[in-house]
Amino acid sequence: ELIGVAGFRVTGNLSERLQQYRPGDLVDVVISRRGKLRTFTATLGEAPRETWKLKSLAKPSTAQEEHFREWLRLPKNKSSKNPLPAGGATE
Repeated sequence: ELIGVAGFRVTGNLSERLQQYRPGDLVDVVISRRGKLRTFTATLGEAPRETWKLKSLAKPSTAQEEHFREWLRLPKNKSSKNPLPAGGATE
């Protein structure tokens, strides 16, 4: 459980608290784990992207095609046709 960041108790929106810092800044963090309080220093990173684009490869390897089809939960296809057009994208 996250207890505090940079000397302040976390009671609300953590994003608001962290807006005053930049990626690479160091902050002290207090957590509770298995009933014990633990304090450590964390280096802040960048916020993750909120949008992604998925593009298919023109010539995926067999393994890439299998992973892609499994990820989309498509039936196995022995013809190895890519379900997205080459260079196509979905959002």
